[in-house]
Amino acid sequence: EEVADFLLRNKFFLTALEFHQELQEDQRTDPLPTSLQSAFGVLPDKDSFDDLDSYFSQAFSATELEQNPSRTTSEHDSSSDVDLSTITEQMNKLKQQLQQKQEQVQMLEYNLRKSTETVESLRSQVTAITSSQTNDDNTKEGNEEAEKIARDLEAVEEMKVHEKRTLNFLIKNFLVTAGYKLTAITFSDEVTGQDLDSWSAVGLNCSAPPSLLSFYRYFYNAGPNKYLSKIEEEAYTYKKKATKWKARAKRIPELEAQIHELKMTIKFEKERKEESKVSEPIEEQKQQQTNQESEISVTESLAAAMDSKNRKFRFKGMKLPEIRKIAWIEENSSIAEKIKQVSVLGKKEEGPVLVLGDSLPIVTRSVLLKSRKDILPMLLITIQQHPDPQVRDPLTNLLFNLIKKPDEQQRQMIIIGCVALARLIGKERTEGELLPQCWEQITSKYEERRVLVAESCGALAAYSKSSMRVSLIMSMLVQLLDDKSVLVREAVVKNLAQLISYFEDQEKYSKVEELLLKLFYDPERAVVDSVKQFLVPVFMEWSQMLGLLLSRFMTLFTDELAKLLKNMDPARINESDVSRVETLFDVISDAIPHVVANIFTTSPFDAGPSATTHIVTAPTLSGAANDNEEEDSFGNTFGIQDSSTLLDEKQKKKLLHDFDEYLAARVDGNKVTGEMWAEWKWLDDYLSNFVQIICRSQSLESPRIINGVSLIVSKWCAAFGETFARVVVRNKFLDVLIKDRSFFKSSKELENARKRATPVYLLGVLTSYKDFGVILSLKEFILNIAEESDDWSTEHFSMIKDSIRLLCTSANKTDEVVTLLTRDLVSSPSADVRIVVIRLYEDIMLFLSASDLEKKLFPALITLSSDVSPHVRLATIKQLCNVARIVTSKPEIEKIDMQFDFLLTDNGHDMLIEILREFIQLIPSSNPTFRELCILPKLIKIVDLNNHTSNEQQRSMGCKMIVDAYRAFNGCVITEETIQMYILPGLRLLHANAKSLDPALMATVARMISDMEKAIGASVAPSTSTPEQPKKRWGRRT
Repeated sequence: EEVADFLLRNKFFLTALEFHQELQEDQRTDPLPTSLQSAFGVLPDKDSFDDLDSYFSQAFSATELEQNPSRTTSEHDSSSDVDLSTITEQMNKLKQQLQQKQEQVQMLEYNLRKSTETVESLRSQVTAITSSQTNDDNTKEGNEEAEKIARDLEAVEEMKVHEKRTLNFLIKNFLVTAGYKLTAITFSDEVTGQDLDSWSAVGLNCSAPPSLLSFYRYFYNAGPNKYLSKIEEEAYTYKKKATKWKARAKRIPELEAQIHELKMTIKFEKERKEESKVSEPIEEQKQQQTNQESEISVTESLAAAMDSKNRKFRFKGMKLPEIRKIAWIEENSSIAEKIKQVSVLGKKEEGPVLVLGDSLPIVTRSVLLKSRKDILPMLLITIQQHPDPQVRDPLTNLLFNLIKKPDEQQRQMIIIGCVALARLIGKERTEGELLPQCWEQITSKYEERRVLVAESCGALAAYSKSSMRVSLIMSMLVQLLDDKSVLVREAVVKNLAQLISYFEDQEKYSKVEELLLKLFYDPERAVVDSVKQFLVPVFMEWSQMLGLLLSRFMTLFTDELAKLLKNMDPARINESDVSRVETLFDVISDAIPHVVANIFTTSPFDAGPSATTHIVTAPTLSGAANDNEEEDSFGNTFGIQDSSTLLDEKQKKKLLHDFDEYLAARVDGNKVTGEMWAEWKWLDDYLSNFVQIICRSQSLESPRIINGVSLIVSKWCAAFGETFARVVVRNKFLDVLIKDRSFFKSSKELENARKRATPVYLLGVLTSYKDFGVILSLKEFILNIAEESDDWSTEHFSMIKDSIRLLCTSANKTDEVVTLLTRDLVSSPSADVRIVVIRLYEDIMLFLSASDLEKKLFPALITLSSDVSPHVRLATIKQLCNVARIVTSKPEIEKIDMQFDFLLTDNGHDMLIEILREFIQLIPSSNPTFRELCILPKLIKIVDLNNHTSNEQQRSMGCKMIVDAYRAFNGCVITEETIQMYILPGLRLLHANAKSLDPALMATVARMISDMEKAIGASVAPSTSTPEQPKKRWGRRT
């Protein structure tokens, strides 16, 4: 405020305006200075004042008067010259003018926006027309000579508008770049109708062209016209090719004549042989003379028959025996040449290797694919001992490309050859000769070859230096990671596991983590299974050896589990996501024994004598990779090197006993106090975080996910003992489930947390107890939900149902749960508890046999159906119907029938409606005996009871449901006797009392009666208007 007053008082108005603008742009939360707001809040129009200094002075004076009414008399007198009323009027006028200007600006902005859209549309049309014209011109002029194009290029047509604008843009930019700024300004003034600073003003929807200097260097830097010279060269090449093809075309008649002559010669020879068989004795002497002459003629005509340029035979005028003789001489001459070469090479010490180096590429092409494995020994020895690197390179390439598309067995053969070669030639030559052959095949179009590359990376890792493993070999696998072939990605997983088993430090740990997660989220299930089977175990061992098992490995997979569980919707669970979650469950479960060993071996407890067993989990190759090279021997002994981390059963028992005593001595209420070593502290924090993940993940409402999480918690409890489960894990869950201890303050958060954590607590924690802790806790939860105590409510009922299902299926606690629900809680004094128990019977029936149902659950249900509370009796109706679907014995059916008779004595409308509702669901699926003995007689009784209902609305509702109940018999097998005894009497009784109700309902009942009567063949009342209809059946008659 003081700075603003100083600037305005001393008439630094521009500085004050700048200060005001900067304060506004700074987005300050405190208000702007009042003096600046008064002076610059609404600026005047430039035509309204002649002297802006007087305006700002007056505004500042007015502001001072408002802020400092207690100034001295002299200051008041000095500012009394200002007419405040005049300033107010002027300010109002300024506001009106500003509002008008703003409206004009908005209108202009709208017009500008519409104009811009029009310009963009026209620009697109111009671009399309220009490009089409250019293509047409290129097509017409493509056949002209290059020199004529250069000479007549400007004379083809006049300069187009967009061409002129483009040149203007380029020239202006050239002048500015070259430093001719005054010339550029003058040029801009002379060019009208175009903004030379904007390429968009040219009117083409394409990127700006390069500078004039770029055009010059491209077209003229190597001669008068390099572009046209290039066209001339291409034209000359095409002419030369055309001349060559014309010359070949001229030889076609000559070649056809030669072919015809050869055919005639073969025909002549056949005829002569047939004649010679007849005149063989006579012509024997003549034939000998002919052979001698032919040999002389062949020798004489050999020079004439060979073309010195292309060495092709000219068979014109020659007979077939002469042609064969010439071919035999040529073939034998090449063999002689090779024998001569072998004789020369054989005199050298490495002669055999040199001969093999020249012959193997030729011989291999002639060997069958299944027999090429026999060439491997010769190929390996030749590559090892050949002195010339230029010969070894194609031989090594031949080894790697022995088969074009190798299958699994053939790839294994090639890999064995490569490994054998690597052991023969050493690491230096392996890196220089063998690995480059792998690199060249990465982009092969055959997936079998790319798989071979991945498998070679894993196999050759043992025979390469550490620097090469983390650089070239790792790079090849990373490049193959994005291959579209599933087979290749599977091979990458397996061989990446083999490669990292040779890593000595954590230099590439983060990179491997990234690759592992990328492969873990691969869309193909086969790749994910390979990650779990091969890569994860080796990565776990590597993490443990580096001391990163707790801090990196467990944290990595637990965080991924938390992400998936949090984002999964239990109502729309994706099967692929569930599979990934279950894979993470398996990974964490498999890591628990390693975590236990890590925590115990770092504890202050004495484990006793060290273990004598050794664990090696990394894939290894047979044999050592150059035993004389000790720098990289790490890969052959990968695993847990410290014997103190390996525990046998005796040591585990001792450590668990010491750990139980440690916990028992440090329990203080609900917490474990005292000092913790680092690994134990990590586990305590990890479990707290894991419980929070459970509470915050909505997917924990799915039984499939609950079962997996419970299994992990159960494994933690089993690994560290029952004391650990009671003291540590149990309290972690109770900190959520008990309201006073829960860290969830919102009632909604607490409700969701209880829904998700309770099944895991029952199934994962309490089942690890040897006593009946799980049943006692289940009873406590049921009581809390039924009585709605401690903020529990019936909203948690689904959680109890899921818990009971899991306890019966996964924990084998069916007998204990049945005992709780049929004995302990049936005698509860609270009717709400008994109602909740009855609702749980529906789920427990699924896990009981028919005999157990009749012996254990059915008696309790009969007892509850006779309860003093009408609400309890009402709740048993559904469960009685569920039992009726299962039981088949007549005594049990009679007991259910008697119980329904007892329930109908209540004469309550709610009881009638509930029985009808359950009968409608039960009739299609019930036992025929139960339908005839119980349901049909009860329907007649229900019709009678409903007819005596005084409330007309309730009676109408009952009639509709009774009709629906009779409709439910459609499709059931019913005898005529049953129809006469039960169905027709019930329908007639209903029709007699439905006249006062809905006419449509009465018509429906009448039609049903008519159908029943026709079904049993009874006589129908005569009708004069309709002919006699054929008889119908209700369902199937027996």
